[in-house]
Amino acid sequence: MSWSIDSPELTYRCIPRLMKFHRERLGWTQQMLSEKSGYGLRAITKAEAGQSISSDTVADIAEAFSTEGEKIYPEDLVNDPVVMARKYIDALYTLQKDAISEIESFLCDESVFTVQGDPEVFPFAGKFYGVAGAADMIEKFFSVLEVPANYDHTDRYRYYNSGNEVVIWGETWVHPIGFPLTKPMSISILMTFQKGKLITFDDRYDLKTAAEALAKLQMFEER
Repeated sequence: MSWSIDSPELTYRCIPRLMKFHRERLGWTQQMLSEKSGYGLRAITKAEAGQSISSDTVADIAEAFSTEGEKIYPEDLVNDPVVMARKYIDALYTLQKDAISEIESFLCDESVFTVQGDPEVFPFAGKFYGVAGAADMIEKFFSVLEVPANYDHTDRYRYYNSGNEVVIWGETWVHPIGFPLTKPMSISILMTFQKGKLITFDDRYDLKTAAEALAKLQMFEER
């Protein structure tokens, strides 16, 4: 959801848990936030309940939440990072090489993707930047890996949210093309968002299991 400072008549719904997170991060009650932002307690209660409030109100609340060490933007209160993280994972499993078409709406030039591992072993490892970099990473990923047929990934992951950060923790059966895994591989991903965009992506997985699995594919191709 993009932010328009030229349309103050627009209304938005803040994400309740994000409102509560930032308020409690500062040690404030709703009354204290009311005083800091210059709005009545009723407006703050509405915002934290996820009811519609004006764009100006969201912007002023975000400004009240901002500190010298951390700037909070209006988009940070109305975009749900968990929804975007789930959308990313869902796109990978359902669209595979075409996943970029589903996720590019919340990527930007500042997006940095870090995938652990030696690029000589894992073609998709390294750092990738922006939409083009993400597309390149996904292309390389699915050049050697595939999703099992009729695989339901939805119960394999847990999403833990702290402000603009989302930790994805779980296991995957994605495997080298033509070589299914005998056991799932553990995986964890840290995503950070700002202004409704994915800023950093850090992918970590079981390097030993992944290397052994890819070695089978490499041996097959070398025959």
